[in-house]
Amino acid sequence: MVRVAEYVVIRDGTLSIRIPGQEEHFEFSVPPEIVRPSADNALNHRRPLLTYMVDPSANADVTLTVEINDQRIVRWTYKGGVGRMHQEVLSHEQLRVGENSIQFRIDAMEGSHFQHAQISDVVIWFQKEVPV
Repeated sequence: MVRVAEYVVIRDGTLSIRIPGQEEHFEFSVPPEIVRPSADNALNHRRPLLTYMVDPSANADVTLTVEINDQRIVRWTYKGGVGRMHQEVLSHEQLRVGENSIQFRIDAMEGSHFQHAQISDVVIWFQKEVPV
């Protein structure tokens, strides 16, 4: 067996969240060949990655919470106006073989001039084992 990088594109197009507190959910699947912890793969090696783009509207103070399988992955606070690409290293336990869900939630800060936040280019990266 050899290990190769693999990815799942969860969302390529832009998603606009226009209401504070709005949540958007997406389903994705992980193959059984995903590399898991073992004697030759310590917990901090070959971990999955989540990447995504977020672009809050100008003058918006917002908090973005990302959850996978109902477990918080990251929570960021943004001052609006500039798009940002993020990469988050996941633990092996945060992804399940088979069906998974990811949720994005935007909350506006008090006094924020929130109009919308756009999320795009959501990708899960992982390693998997394939026969030679």
